[in-house]
Amino acid sequence: MTHADEIKKAIAAHGLWKSRLRQAIDTGRSQWSVEEIAADGDCDLGRWLQAVEPAADEAERIERIRTLHRKFHREAAQVLQLAHGGQRSVANMAMAAGSPFDRLTSELTRELMLWSRAA
Repeated sequence: MTHADEIKKAIAAHGLWKSRLRQAIDTGRSQWSVEEIAADGDCDLGRWLQAVEPAADEAERIERIRTLHRKFHREAAQVLQLAHGGQRSVANMAMAAGSPFDRLTSELTRELMLWSRAA
């Protein structure tokens, strides 16, 4: 699988998290624990990012993506913790437009798309 294919797969997989978190907010439950969501190295993208050997001209971009990915998982875990705690309105605000979760999601997707185009 090429870098571009891996990146497109990662964008799609991380896009699902928004709906999964919304469902957790609505139900107060999730099949994942907060700790599992916080672990950025346990998802397909995280494992791939840890294993990929960047070309010299990609090193800075990949490090930026790794950092954004780590932060994305932390924010997602915080949203899930709020959802598990029954704090629906606070969890919804944590995912609202302009929230750290929203900004990180957009920034991570943008960086992945730019990398995909360059790959």
